[in-house]
This record gives sequence, C-alpha cells and structure tokens, in this order.
Amino acid sequence: MIKESYYQENLLGVDFSKQDLGGVSFNECKISQCNFSQASLVGASFNNCTIERSIFKGSNQSLLSVTECELLDNDCSDSRMKGANFSQTLLKDCNYSHNDLFSASFTKCELIDIDFTAGSLKLVSFCDSRLDTVNFSKANMKGGSLVKCQKVKICLIDASLEKAVISHTHFLDYDFSSVNLISANFIHCNLQGVSFNTNKMMKLSRFINVNLDDAEFIKVDSPYIFLQGAYLNNVKILNSNFLSANLSQTNADNLALKDVELSRANLSESVFNGSRFINCNFESILLHYASFHQCEIDQTELSQAALYKTKIIKSKVSGKEVNKILGSNKEMEQADAWSPAY
Repeated sequence: MIKESYYQENLLGVDFSKQDLGGVSFNECKISQCNFSQASLVGASFNNCTIERSIFKGSNQSLLSVTECELLDNDCSDSRMKGANFSQTLLKDCNYSHNDLFSASFTKCELIDIDFTAGSLKLVSFCDSRLDTVNFSKANMKGGSLVKCQKVKICLIDASLEKAVISHTHFLDYDFSSVNLISANFIHCNLQGVSFNTNKMMKLSRFINVNLDDAEFIKVDSPYIFLQGAYLNNVKILNSNFLSANLSQTNADNLALKDVELSRANLSESVFNGSRFINCNFESILLHYASFHQCEIDQTELSQAALYKTKIIKSKVSGKEVNKILGSNKEMEQADAWSPAY
C-alpha cells in the first residue's frame, strides 16, 4: 500500500518498482537497497533523507524535488528527470547516465564521482556547487549553465556546451579539444593553460573578462570568436581561423600568432608586448589605438589593416625596425577633438 507521505521511516529493501509514487513525499527517511525501477516519481519530494544503494533505473522522476539529502551509490540511469530540482544535497557514486535531465537544477550541491555519460542535459544548471570527478562525456548540455562552481574536476570528452553559460567557474589546464563550444559563453573564468587544439566547433564562442594565459589554439576553427578584454599572455594561436574575431582591449605578453586568418578582426585598443605575428591575414583588420611594443610582424601586410593612432614601438615589421605611430583619419581626429575630458 503506497502512502501519500513517509515521515522518519526506515525503508530497507522495499520494492517500489513500477509503482505510481507521483506527488508522494519522503521526509527524514532512511532509504536503503530499495527498488524504484520503472516507478513514477513525478512531482515527488525527498527532504532531509538518506538514500543509498537503491535502484531508480528507468523511472520517471520529472519535477522531482530533493532537498538536504544524501544520495549514495544509487543507480538512476536511463530515467526521465525533466525539471528535477536538487538543493543542498550530497550526491556520491551515483549513475545518471543516459538520462533526460532537461531543465534540471543543482543548487549548492556536492557531486562526487557522478556519471552523466551520454545524458540529455539541455538547459540544466549547476549553481554554487562542487563538481568533483563528474563525467559529462558525450552529454548534451546545450543552453546549460555552470555558475560559481568549485573544485571543478569533470570530463567533457565529446560533450556539447553549445550556447551554455559558464560563469565564475575555473578550468585550469583543461583540454577542450573535443567539446562543442559553438556560441558558448565563458564569463569571469580562469582558463589558464587550457587547450582548444584541433577544435572545429568554436564559432561565435565568447570569452568575457577571462584569463587565458598559457592557452593554446592550434588548428582551431573559431570564426567570430569574442575575446574582448581577455588576458592572452604566453598564448599560442597557430594555423587557425579567427575570421572576424573580436580581440579588442586584450592584453598580451609573448603572444604567438602564426598562419592565422584574421581578416575583418578587431584588435583595437589592445596592448601587445614581445608578441609575434607571422604570416597572418590582416585584410580589413581594425587596429585603432592598438599598441605593439617589441613585437615582430612578418609576412603580414599592415597595409591591408585599418590603422589609427596605432603604436608600433621598437618592433620589427618585415625585418625592419619601426618606431612610430601609424594611421590618420580626419573624421576620427575631429571626433577625438570633441571628446569630453574627464
């Protein structure tokens, strides 16, 4: 007999398989070695419960609510969990592979040794949570979000972060080479030492106020990439497509660009120190107010660029030392003259 609610009960080895538990609430219960396979838990809630070594395989957990619980060593694979909400909950050694978690949310949770392999995680959100050894390989996280997550140790091999938002979350020395980053948004993140090498899925990706020091972009296809204001110290960009990229207001020491498509890109107001631009396409590139100090520009036609007050100081251009400000534009000079002084 299914109850409408369970309170402070010790449920050991109970068979709930294929049962309708829609809307049922479990409060302060200990649930161990129970079978919920193929059960309907639509709109059910677990509050301050411990659930361990239980099976939820093939169940419908849509709109499930889990608050202040401990979920330990459970099999929740091949289930539907659309709109499920997890809050202030510990999830450890659990299997959520091949799940439909559309629009699910994890807030202030700890996820340790969790498997989301090949799951549908569209619009899923992880906020202010710890992600320690979490497997997202082949998962579709399109439109999802990772916000203020700590200890991020995750696997994203062949995963999709298309149109996802990653904010105030750090991935040091991570390999994004196989991750779909089309229209992905990284905001206030530390991505020092990451690799995007050979990634062909970076069109329209955005990096806003991001640290990309020591990162590598080798054989990358990233037209329209947005890197405004990024830190690009010791970064390598080689044999890549940065067509119409926005690298304005960036700061870069020892940046290396070789065989890079940069036509119609915007590098205005950027500062480059000790950097190298070798065999790059500068056709219609914007270099307004850009500064090159002790840089090398070779096999690259500056004459094709749009220059205005572009500083090239103690730098070599096609083997010749240049120490001057290039570019004049009467209309822009008149606009500068009318700019208010602060």
